[in-house]
Formats: sequence, C-alpha cells, structure tokens
Amino acid sequence: KCGFGNSPSFKFCGECGHNLTLPSEPAPKELSFDEKIDKIQRYLPKGLTEKILSQRDKIEGERKQVTVMFCDMEGFTSLSERLGPEEAYDIVDQIY
Repeated sequence: KCGFGNSPSFKFCGECGHNLTLPSEPAPKELSFDEKIDKIQRYLPKGLTEKILSQRDKIEGERKQVTVMFCDMEGFTSLSERLGPEEAYDIVDQIY
C-alpha cells in the first residue's frame, strides 16, 4: 500500500504494517455479548471478569491514548486453551 519493498515472506509491510496477505476465510460473524463474555472468561480469572462487568458503565466511553504492540506467538492459541488463564498469563508476562 505504501510502496515499501517488502520481502515475499513478509505477512505485514515492514514500513507501515499493512497486512500483505489475502484473507483465506470470510470474516467471522459478529459475536453476541454473551459469546464475547464466554471468550473473555477463557483467559481471565472469573473474579476479574465480574469486576469488569460490574464497572461497565464507568468503563464504557472512556478514551485514552495508548501504544499497542502486535505480535504473534506460534502455537499460543492451542497452548492457552490447554492451560488455565493464570498459566497463560504467566507465560506472556515472562516474555513481554
């Protein structure tokens, strides 16, 4: 998109970060609120999820400037599904 000379093996542009691969599957359907909560609860302790939901009205609409780093750990999804949320968090916390 920006014209940067990327290697054919790149999945994302080395200059602007634009996705260089074509989607192999159609976009997933929009999840219901309950489905989103079910997914969140897989990776967060139950008490934390409940705390977030109880303060939802305070959180919604809040805007902050943040810095985000996107990265991929090969095999992490299947690993995190086998581990509990605390163990998965500990692994990520050690790396980042």
